[in-house]
Amino acid sequence: MNTYQTSWRYGAWMVFLWAIMIIGAYATYLRFRYGLGVTNLSDTYPWGLWIAVDVMGGVALAAGAFCMALTVHLLRIETYRSVVRPAILTGLIGYLSAIIGILFDLGQPHRIWHVMISWQPNSVMFEVAWCVMLYTTVLILEFAPTLLERLGGSRLASFLHSLTVPLVIAGVILSTLHQSSLGGLLLIAPDHVHPLWYSPLLPLLFLLSAIAVAPFVVAVESILSSWALGRGLERDIVQGLGRAGAYLLVLYGAVRLGDLLLRGAGPALFGERSLFLWAELALMIFLPLILLSFSVIRRSPAGLLVTGLLVASGVVLYRYNAVVLAKIVPEGVAYFPNWVEFAITAGIVAWGLWLYTLAVRYLPIFPPEAQEQPTFVLRLERRVPLRAASRFG
Repeated sequence: MNTYQTSWRYGAWMVFLWAIMIIGAYATYLRFRYGLGVTNLSDTYPWGLWIAVDVMGGVALAAGAFCMALTVHLLRIETYRSVVRPAILTGLIGYLSAIIGILFDLGQPHRIWHVMISWQPNSVMFEVAWCVMLYTTVLILEFAPTLLERLGGSRLASFLHSLTVPLVIAGVILSTLHQSSLGGLLLIAPDHVHPLWYSPLLPLLFLLSAIAVAPFVVAVESILSSWALGRGLERDIVQGLGRAGAYLLVLYGAVRLGDLLLRGAGPALFGERSLFLWAELALMIFLPLILLSFSVIRRSPAGLLVTGLLVASGVVLYRYNAVVLAKIVPEGVAYFPNWVEFAITAGIVAWGLWLYTLAVRYLPIFPPEAQEQPTFVLRLERRVPLRAASRFG
């Protein structure tokens, strides 16, 4: 068991998560007892909050797993080795949450396994389903050594460690395929997606947005777990993730805005539904880049936390906009999620955060030095210049 201190923050955090999960459990009962009729989904809007947020948004936020594994195990950038396990844990939870979201969305969830026997290789959704299944398996194998170290299965853990490189290569290939194919799902309906979001570059945009958010998600999870569990914070690593994320945001922003202008969608930037686009761009690109332009924000855990949450919110909003708000439907038809959909979505998110908190507390997710660093050092470093703080180690 890790040596993290139990504090009122940890207790309050767990009570908060349990409260949300209880409400989500009641909404789950209603969903499976009375069917999809308890939601606002319809034939016109078969995809709603669950697909946009839990599936497409959740898969995007889980991209840190393959990005960090690629960075450390293939590119050999050892600086970020200590955050590979947390990133893989987040990725595994993110994909499990996406699978749960699909179960809620299907009219007959007990038949989800039929994709394994009903082959349709010409279908983008078929490719996404298989990639998600295979990559979830890869994540389980990548995370298994962490669990085995806690349970004492050193031999099996050592064997799985020897498979790290081929597993990472498989994970990168599978992730690249399905992260882009999620955008490709919208390409089959050009007349039913608003021009502000429909683009031949949708697969590339979905992939780039997932890669851009990856370092920020890893930074946010490090900062929040440090606060909740009273462990030391890897400040240099978190700051490095913020710098890398800034460059990735510039790349994604250039492609996104360039695509809008080159497709001739400029006039629509100030027309119907444009407010949702500007909100998405502000959350994911403009506000984070403005914040990161200040050195005090780049060096501050609180500043990086706010920036990371903005980027993550922007990515989820992008997915929601593209899947739901961009849908062109007959006049007078509208969709807005009801409380059951919100409750189940919040319950899935809370379940994922609960699992992450327990894993970090009881498994060797972060390196031992992260447990031993006293939290007062972090408070002291906030009050002194960076060069002076280095004297304290």
